[in-house]
Amino acid sequence: MGDRLFFGVSLQASWPEKFPKVRILEENERHFTLAFLGDCDFSKLEKELQSIPECSFAIGCAGVFDKLIFLPKKSPRVVCYHARFFTDGIEEYQKKLFSYLQEKGFLKEQDNHFLPHVTVGRKPEAFSEWKEMFFSIPFLTKELCLYKSLGNLKYEVVWKRPFTLAIEEISHTADIAFIIRGSDLKTLFFHAQLALCFADVSMIPYIDWEKEVFSLDDIVIELNHMIARADCEIGSSFKAVSFHGKIKEEKKLLVWEMVVDV
Repeated sequence: MGDRLFFGVSLQASWPEKFPKVRILEENERHFTLAFLGDCDFSKLEKELQSIPECSFAIGCAGVFDKLIFLPKKSPRVVCYHARFFTDGIEEYQKKLFSYLQEKGFLKEQDNHFLPHVTVGRKPEAFSEWKEMFFSIPFLTKELCLYKSLGNLKYEVVWKRPFTLAIEEISHTADIAFIIRGSDLKTLFFHAQLALCFADVSMIPYIDWEKEVFSLDDIVIELNHMIARADCEIGSSFKAVSFHGKIKEEKKLLVWEMVVDV
């Protein structure tokens, strides 16, 4: 009898402080599951970890949790946050990892049905309360992890491979500032929008998922349009994004220090 192991992705999100009644998974336990191995001999798997396929993306994926789902559909036992990713990098990587583990004999399952979601609790009650309290929140993926299930909704990370973070908040006198990273200008712009949403989740409806930008000036102008739209409709906690700094290239990524006047 081996350990109950699975591959997953750790994350950072702007979780609500309170949930309706449920057996809650603590924030540091929440994750995206990529491949469940079940009872597995870790000593055999450990030899293969250095050969686990690399992710095709150079930066951690990001997006928003856009709706609640209760699983399984007929007799729900878990409540989950469904994820909308800006890119399909995680889904593509999940298929690659799943195939690799099958080839190595670590997966008995033949069918791969990946649903991008994070479980927040088990045995939910008052489903209507869950639906009433739900609001969209932003998230970032942090690390590819091999987890061991300890029971009672607890997990131990036994191996991990970190991602480069898309967004990092940094200290700044009187204002809010972030390091924003992206593989191209469009991704950099999306991550900049998401940074505003981490600071104020009410900004999420104003994200533009499709906008093309061609310069840093374009990015700043569009971010300020986003703030202006929100301010007109609901009031904004931000004054403006500053025309500050330059985009740098680090390890084939675009990097920008974004300063937000508050």
